Amino acid sequence: MYKEIYDFAISRGIGSAGNTEKRDVAAYIELDREGNYRVLEARSKDERKQKVLCPKTPKHLAISPVCEKLKYIWPECAGNIQGKTEKIKHEEWLSCMKKGAERSESIAIAYKFLNKIEDSPEMAQELWIKLESFKIKPGEFVSFRIDGKNLENETDWKEWFEEYCDDIIRSGSDEKMPGKKIVSCITGQKVDPIVGKFPKIMAPQTGSGVPVFSNDQSSVTGERCSFHSFGDSGSTACPMSKEETEIIKAGIEYLLTSENNHDNNFGIMYWFDNPDAFNLIKKAISIGDTDFDELMDELEETTERSQGKEEKYTAALQTLIKKGKEIELGKVSGNYYIMSFDVPAKGRLYLSDYHKDTYQNLKASIKKWYKDTTIIDSRSNFEYRITNLYAILLGLLEKKDVKDKFKQAKKELGMDIKNLLNAVISDQEIPVRILHKVSHRVDRDILEGKIIPDIFYLQLIKAYLIRKGDVEMENAMKLNKEYNGIYSKGYQCGRWLACMDYIQFLSAQKGVNVSIAKKYYKAMKKSPAKIFTMVNDNKEHYLGKLKSRSMFDKIFGEISNSLNGDIPAHFSIEEQAAFDLGYAQQRMVFMSAKNKNAENKEENENE
Repeated sequence: MYKEIYDFAISRGIGSAGNTEKRDVAAYIELDREGNYRVLEARSKDERKQKVLCPKTPKHLAISPVCEKLKYIWPECAGNIQGKTEKIKHEEWLSCMKKGAERSESIAIAYKFLNKIEDSPEMAQELWIKLESFKIKPGEFVSFRIDGKNLENETDWKEWFEEYCDDIIRSGSDEKMPGKKIVSCITGQKVDPIVGKFPKIMAPQTGSGVPVFSNDQSSVTGERCSFHSFGDSGSTACPMSKEETEIIKAGIEYLLTSENNHDNNFGIMYWFDNPDAFNLIKKAISIGDTDFDELMDELEETTERSQGKEEKYTAALQTLIKKGKEIELGKVSGNYYIMSFDVPAKGRLYLSDYHKDTYQNLKASIKKWYKDTTIIDSRSNFEYRITNLYAILLGLLEKKDVKDKFKQAKKELGMDIKNLLNAVISDQEIPVRILHKVSHRVDRDILEGKIIPDIFYLQLIKAYLIRKGDVEMENAMKLNKEYNGIYSKGYQCGRWLACMDYIQFLSAQKGVNVSIAKKYYKAMKKSPAKIFTMVNDNKEHYLGKLKSRSMFDKIFGEISNSLNGDIPAHFSIEEQAAFDLGYAQQRMVFMSAKNKNAENKEENENE
């Protein structure tokens, strides 16, 4: 999981192998193209809140050719107390600048300026007085600006610096770096173990910040080592360097702040191999996203489309490719990645439920979800489908008159929210607890006098039964008279009760005090054989009062042939749900026929 976050950060240019860091630049020294000093510009407090992404070598005593602390650029600067570290880092920094000047014009200009300062004590003293007047402290970062362009934004030094850092990593040793090496679980290279504190995630969800990893200083090697922080049974050691954890930290912070890579309500963060991929996950869970046609266009797309940023993305991955990484380049056939995150009150970032699959499988899963939840209302011939996960949660809420509906959903549904997410994007089963809840709601709708229960419940029932293995249920978008799937007993008994309830209504001249459905619906689901025998005795009585009974005789005949005299004493929860679906779809057909007859009668009267 950490490896994937690391690769994501590098592929997006958020970080690379130990060579970037956001720094608080206090001032810029502006130069012309000849390396002559122009002006010193100090950044305001507000400007300094926006940290600058700068290159940094992957070393214990890391240095940056673009932005470094004043005391490392000029250890003898006024007010600075020189020490061993300052001298060592100053020498390394000058060496790095000299090598960079051989390959980069912009660094060569800065290096030329440094030589001028070295050769002119008067110029140096004047600059140091200027720095002191702006209250730039020795421990604050200073950078360069050449002809109005910040050095960190130049591009001519980047290729050289990548190679410079790779040489350091490949060397696997540095006399100035104390302690033994460890083999990184991220890159497989020998790296320096973490000797200080672990970096903290700083994102809106984390308040003052939380550690990226749990850790253990008393590990076998005696070095500080990171561990999976999401509560695996038996923690898994993740040896890595400080630079690698910084990259992972940058990747997680990006995911937690980008609106296209996380959802706080569902507690998930996600990304795609291809940065241009259609954001199917966001679309499938979004609140009130009405652009369904756009989503369906993507789901129906069968050919791989050319992506506008593919070349840029490919270039960003070259560092990984050189190291033998097998990375899917920017095609929509790449992978997607998703995991849950939690920030407990005690201050630990927990990452869990990591999952990856292909983008094409994600498309197929979401498309299947829409198909599985499609119900056609026979009264209007309108197709209903559940278009996003948030709609499911709202539909399942028992207590709807609350301000924070998602918070209420978490109270009522708990872990089933995550299971429902997996059902949508990974074609997994719907939790059985959801089926119990839905079937109970159908009972309540019927007892409250509704002729047809909420279609939303029927959609979830149909999808649940399909994912339990009843493939014939796929053809039950509307009444399927020939349905003979796993749960056909329940479905046909539901149809039978709908017929009994309707012929009771048609045969009553002065209305019905208590309908058959209202009186026996719940009992029929629990004891079908008993209630069938009890109620079926009234069938001929009701049919005998009708002007025309042929249609109903035909329907009862279909149901009888399907049941074949075998009505169970009890229904499983799945059969009860199939009962709900059969009842509702048969009633829809009756209401559709009734509306059609009324329309025909009105047309005849108007002729």
